[in-house]
Amino acid sequence: MKTRYIHPYNEYFPHQARGLIIGTAPGHRFCVREKLTLLEGDIDFFYGSSVNRFWPVMKKVFEPESISWLRTARQCRDFLTRHNLAIGDIIAEFHRKGHYAGDENLHMLKANTNLIHRLARNEQIEYAFFTSHEAFNLFRKCIQTELLYIIEAFSGTEMPEANLKDIFTMKLYDEAGHQYRKITLIILRSPSPRGVDAPALLEDYQRKFAAFIKQEKG
Repeated sequence: MKTRYIHPYNEYFPHQARGLIIGTAPGHRFCVREKLTLLEGDIDFFYGSSVNRFWPVMKKVFEPESISWLRTARQCRDFLTRHNLAIGDIIAEFHRKGHYAGDENLHMLKANTNLIHRLARNEQIEYAFFTSHEAFNLFRKCIQTELLYIIEAFSGTEMPEANLKDIFTMKLYDEAGHQYRKITLIILRSPSPRGVDAPALLEDYQRKFAAFIKQEKG
């Protein structure tokens, strides 16, 4: 049985964001707002399930010396603001098969076009990080009718240790189709507990965020 859901969270765009994290949709229990019950360790925000490894890994990548953890939505937003990152999901409305959180159980009914146009309007954004291949594929599908763009194989040198099959360059054109800006598109390994082990996930994020962090510190 498939249930129709409306995404419960609005995208979060700090004013100085230079990177955008793009996912698909939250798990079932975060979308049923009238019955929302948070479990111990949950955060009522993107990737907020206590079993999802996204926020612990991001904390280790960006603030490795910190001994505290992100435990509330406000702390997550403050973390994103500190590191000039925006976040949002590509899906606005969807069907989900059962209560399973995996992307393979999602069927997009309506794309989050607001996220796409905010990416286009925020000219300071140079990177888009996708939390799964499905998020990347849905993004490519959605922008076909919304933006003038070309996606090419990545040919830069700033990420020599990353797996280049997960990195692309998008040329985002203006409405006239003449001038464009480049955005680096990076597919991260899924932070789902069904994915790779924690050390491999951390290594993947460290490699793929390295150029972004270097620019922030520089």
